[in-house]
Amino acid sequence: MKRSNRTAGARRGAAMVEFSLCFLLFLGLVVGLMEFGRGVWTYTTLSHAARRGARFAMVHSNGNPVLDGGGNDVTNAEVATIVKANAIGLDPSKIVVDTPTWTPNREPGGTVLVRVSYPFEMVTGNLILQQSTLQMQSTTRMLVVN
Repeated sequence: MKRSNRTAGARRGAAMVEFSLCFLLFLGLVVGLMEFGRGVWTYTTLSHAARRGARFAMVHSNGNPVLDGGGNDVTNAEVATIVKANAIGLDPSKIVVDTPTWTPNREPGGTVLVRVSYPFEMVTGNLILQQSTLQMQSTTRMLVVN
């Protein structure tokens, strides 16, 4: 039995529809994976910057004259500057560094806590999630040993 040109054309049209549906699913998966990768990279960078800021605060917390030169305590602005300098690839104007917290004080045996937050803006807008911006936050606590 010979197929007519009409049924052959209908089959080609069905294949095109199937391909477009599969391609849209594949494209959505690729874009979602890229957004997820950017999110993980942003959080890792933010976490690294918070660790570097906490380490700076821990080392300079009780006015170490060898490291500081004058025996001065570290200021909150210095910690924020170190955090922003180590957040390579992120917009420094959007990084929020909370005031470092020393528990119970800046003396050896105490701890310093540095909390950093950053608004992660997704390239896809709100196609994947309900919101286009996620607030990422990283907290680091270190023991003052110096």
